[in-house]
Amino acid sequence: YYYLIKKYESARRFFGRAAKIDGRFAAAWIAYGHAFAHHDESDQALAAYRTASRLFPGSHLPWLFIGIEYLRTNSLTLAEQYLTGARSLLPWDALVLNELGVVKFKQKQYEASVELLLAAIDASSKPREAFFCNLGHALLKLRTVE
Repeated sequence: YYYLIKKYESARRFFGRAAKIDGRFAAAWIAYGHAFAHHDESDQALAAYRTASRLFPGSHLPWLFIGIEYLRTNSLTLAEQYLTGARSLLPWDALVLNELGVVKFKQKQYEASVELLLAAIDASSKPREAFFCNLGHALLKLRTVE
């Protein structure tokens, strides 16, 4: 509830309690990480996501969120590493493909960005508006939009 109404400090307290009650509950650690990320506390967010990845070794989600956090802080090499790890666990996850497309865009690899963003749109049953926006920016950089 507190997270949805954007009271991240309160949400963080409750997610922290949930993680303490059951330290093996990976979803609580992911939510805990999100609450830290909304306060630009990257180190704590990354620690929470890493804990979730240890607790949930077959899931791509902690890897995805670590990659997103590194992308947010403009650590493109680390972002690409973690997002590629997420992709190896679930190759056709649209959000992973989109985020990898954003990494490629920021690395000025526009053709690779377009390929990944098109794959994200194809992989999604209901593509998000951000996928098309990101694709539009990449196509503009390639000067292929008329």
